[in-house]
Amino acid sequence: MFLLTGEEVRAASPLAARVEALRVRDPASLTASERLVLLRRIFDERPDDPQAARFYARELVAAGRDFEAIRAFERAARIAPDADVLTELGAAAVTANGGDVGDYARKVFEAALAEDPKHGQAAWYLALGEFQAGDATAAVDRWSELFNQFSPDDPRRLVFAMEAADFMARAPGRPTTGGGAAPPSPEAMVRRLEQRLEAEPRDLAGWLRLARANAVLGEAGRARDTLNAAAATFADDPGSLYFVVAARALWTADDESAGE
Repeated sequence: MFLLTGEEVRAASPLAARVEALRVRDPASLTASERLVLLRRIFDERPDDPQAARFYARELVAAGRDFEAIRAFERAARIAPDADVLTELGAAAVTANGGDVGDYARKVFEAALAEDPKHGQAAWYLALGEFQAGDATAAVDRWSELFNQFSPDDPRRLVFAMEAADFMARAPGRPTTGGGAAPPSPEAMVRRLEQRLEAEPRDLAGWLRLARANAVLGEAGRARDTLNAAAATFADDPGSLYFVVAARALWTADDESAGE
């Protein structure tokens, strides 16, 4: 009578045979579930390999298994805490938290910026967290600093600005109805946004919400007029003005090209 070691048991298991068969397959031919099986085995075999942890974590993110992905990214970050893997860890934490940048994610993004002060994604997420926390001024300032890292002809500058503008436009503003009241019609919401901007014309997010609302309602001309008014309001603020430029690319580009 003899006993098999743990390694021998694993080697003799049906799963081990399946994994070995997957290793020799063309990676492009693997299904999502097969990639997970193979990458999990590599993850277990190479506990000190940050890339093994990172590839496995990315596959977990794609499968919607965010909390497991966080653990795998944490292993990669412990071994090699560079700004890229820290940002991926933070992004997974944001997804697991329903899109909110919580305290854990904020600390991770701050650690990423400590490694690389010009890391665009980490800065973008920190600004997002500031906006979610109600500090729109700090968010716009941080986003503006991010845009200014890129030359005017760098496409990343406009891409980041468009993402930020779209987020601010979609983020809920102050409640417009009392408890239990029916939500207003889209047209009534537009009128309320207009009234608020008359009282608070320096509300950048309000201008973006109004422009997007008009665009969604098919009022491209009114969306363009809204952004023209926003541009006049923020003519003395280049940082805020660039969000207006990004919003034009998002919601009025087709209308402007049709009018040419």
